[in-house]
Amino acid sequence: MAGESQKAKKERVDNLLSNVGAYQKIYKLLCDNKTAFIQKLKRDFRSVKSELFFGKYKMIEKVLSRTLDTEQLNSLRGTVEYKKSDKVFLYLLSDLPQEKVQSIVDRISHLDYEKVGDTLSSDIVLPVGELLNEESVKVSNTLFKEIEKLGIQNIIINPKTNSIEVTEQIVLGRKGEQMTEEQAKMSKILGLKNKKHGARIVGCADIPKE
Repeated sequence: MAGESQKAKKERVDNLLSNVGAYQKIYKLLCDNKTAFIQKLKRDFRSVKSELFFGKYKMIEKVLSRTLDTEQLNSLRGTVEYKKSDKVFLYLLSDLPQEKVQSIVDRISHLDYEKVGDTLSSDIVLPVGELLNEESVKVSNTLFKEIEKLGIQNIIINPKTNSIEVTEQIVLGRKGEQMTEEQAKMSKILGLKNKKHGARIVGCADIPKE
């Protein structure tokens, strides 16, 4: 939560874990570290009476060691211990089976701009004719100078229509290539949001009932 202190975060996680017996399972998810996407996940899981939260494994292990045995803790830890800076581990308390949890994760879509250095997920091709954005709306001619600065050839202002036009098909990039600074800037001009954020289950444990 925005503006929440570290102490408040710890207390909230402690409160959730102290009530762990109210749930049947706890999952560990490896998630893209994108705030808007994580907020969507939290809202969707809360709607099915499940709680998604941040937490360091050592702290969670310390609390859950009173409830889970060693085998269950190892199952929750999973085999994915390393994460890149653009990933984060989240935990989920839920009564839902694993297949249902993954289906909820899979259906939540959040698209974003690919950044410099990202691997292009699709070709970026500008067809001949008026320059249109992702929503098939004409790109404003006020952006022509910005496009010129990128050094992209075969793009002009049509003197009759005063619209930006592509005179020959332009291949800005191919799927699998690394995105350049010029491609990133042009993608924003065109509104090309091709980066899909996601998450996957990397650990799970059943919560025993007394």
